[in-house]
Amino acid sequence: MKFTIRKSELTEITNAIAGVIPKKNIKPILAGVMIEKVDDRIVFEATDMESSIKVVSEAYDVSGDGKYVIDAKTLLEVAKNAYVDDVKFNLEKNIATAKVGTGNIKLPVMNADDYPEIFFDDGEEISLSAEIMHKLINKTMFSASKDEMVRNLNGILWEIEGNTFRMVTADSYRMAVAEEKIEKVSDNSISFFVSLKSMQNIKRIIKKDLTLKYSNTKIAFTQGNTTYSARLMDVNFPNYKAVLPNHFQTEIKADRKELTDTLKLLSVIAKSEGDTVVFDIKNNVLKINARSTDRGDGEMMLDCTGNGVDITVAFDPKFLIEGLNNFEADVIDLRFVDADNALQMQQDENALHIIMPVKIKRR
Repeated sequence: MKFTIRKSELTEITNAIAGVIPKKNIKPILAGVMIEKVDDRIVFEATDMESSIKVVSEAYDVSGDGKYVIDAKTLLEVAKNAYVDDVKFNLEKNIATAKVGTGNIKLPVMNADDYPEIFFDDGEEISLSAEIMHKLINKTMFSASKDEMVRNLNGILWEIEGNTFRMVTADSYRMAVAEEKIEKVSDNSISFFVSLKSMQNIKRIIKKDLTLKYSNTKIAFTQGNTTYSARLMDVNFPNYKAVLPNHFQTEIKADRKELTDTLKLLSVIAKSEGDTVVFDIKNNVLKINARSTDRGDGEMMLDCTGNGVDITVAFDPKFLIEGLNNFEADVIDLRFVDADNALQMQQDENALHIIMPVKIKRR
């Protein structure tokens, strides 16, 4: 099989596929991208058994038939380093030749018969705007657990109730909840859990409004010449509504930028693992201090408005900063139960973060 493809398109395709290729290959064949001719078009496909991607290319001068599997990372390097506008491919049973200018790059070909089936199923449909998808992903993804062994937290919970579309993430120390209004999809509530890796791919691929197809086991959508599908994770996400505080002893409002800048500066001191910043709230003044045996100490004061009892509570500054960076409002509500329970940080009714405090060591 032969074809010619523009370097720019080959780079775009291999970059898209790279997100699906597993970092640790239990099966060597999964490190490959399958290239085949379908209806006179050259199609690139990849899967890690949990997600699949298919890209229909604009390759030209297509001839021959067949299916061929080439190492995806090597193909990406060829695309990045090709110094001509067009790359010509000749794929045979055991070898693929990429003609770049006056030279040839020869790549081994794996057995396409060993490649797993690519899955793209039909299902119910939801129309979603790209703007809403990116908003919800940006406001929640950062607090999902990065530990793939903690499967029920290593992803994003999707919920659709009436005309409310909600995403929720959590790890052992914090939680993010964000929602937006959409057109009503169903009289029944819809809920499913998508892995963090799949969500990272979805965020990268989505560039315009989409129609998402979903079933009990998969979701899929098409953007331009790219189709992406992901298996839903069969896990029990914690009952996050049960841990949302419903009573607060202290509530204050603070300038988001001023608070963020203060925390970034103090995190120069509270930089090591286990270091904290301590909030001391009294008489509408928020005093924040950080102390480290290696880096010294720092203290800053911020004016705030609010009510409730005086409180002293400590947090990991990284969690606070990440949460604040993903808000948009000028003023942030900080609501405290007490020094031992979660802080609820909120900009409006559509987005909130829950952050657990760190126990203060008494001297």
